[in-house]
Amino acid sequence: MTQNDPVLRDVLSDIKTLLQARSTSHRIACVFDMDSTLFCVSTRTQAILRELALEESFRAQFEEVSEHLKDVKVLPSDWGLKHALTRLKLEFPEKAMNAIRAFWREHFFSSAYLVHDILYEGSSEFIRMCEELQCEIFYLTGRSDRLMRRGSLDQLKRHEFPLKRPEHLIMKTEDEQNDEDFKLNRMRSLAEDFDEVYFFENEPVIVDSIRKELPQVKIIFMDSTHSSRMPTPLDLPRITPDSFLGFKKRP
Repeated sequence: MTQNDPVLRDVLSDIKTLLQARSTSHRIACVFDMDSTLFCVSTRTQAILRELALEESFRAQFEEVSEHLKDVKVLPSDWGLKHALTRLKLEFPEKAMNAIRAFWREHFFSSAYLVHDILYEGSSEFIRMCEELQCEIFYLTGRSDRLMRRGSLDQLKRHEFPLKRPEHLIMKTEDEQNDEDFKLNRMRSLAEDFDEVYFFENEPVIVDSIRKELPQVKIIFMDSTHSSRMPTPLDLPRITPDSFLGFKKRP
């Protein structure tokens, strides 16, 4: 039997201790990023690239590139396009790369392609356990509210994630705002409203921003994949996608 991850087990234990020591009026929020924290998104990128390979206009211009893309593999450790395309060991014409990036960006940041994401198994069960302890659950994601809210709500419902109110899914309303500023601003509000805040996040740049400005927030780092703009933090509680497996419902 898969054992519960010690970091996640400690989170649940800490929450119970806080509530016992400080009464049930003590307000606790558990805040979760989505991409690469609850879901593997490499399969979304893989589906998009393989679909582009079958586009007639793209094939007509870049036949060799299309042949490589139709079977391209994007690994869970890949972030964005770079690593998957580099493994093809192919010289991409600049015009082809521009077309690939544009097609990927249009489809990756859309509701329709969220069905290709793979759930980190056990994550929804763990979050439901947090909710059962009377924590308020929030999802704080850099996804575009305008382009991805419908698909994100469907995704949460499909995988049985708790969502008490629609506004507990917090998404960017200004697409041009960078993720670290957006998340810091929203986390600042949550830190003011709640006595304790736990935050689960995979991007070191965002983690660094929040821990500097809001040291009271308890950060759990998801070591899955990230932009590599900053190194992985070594001094924070760390989980991996497999950490949730111990909470998965048994058949």
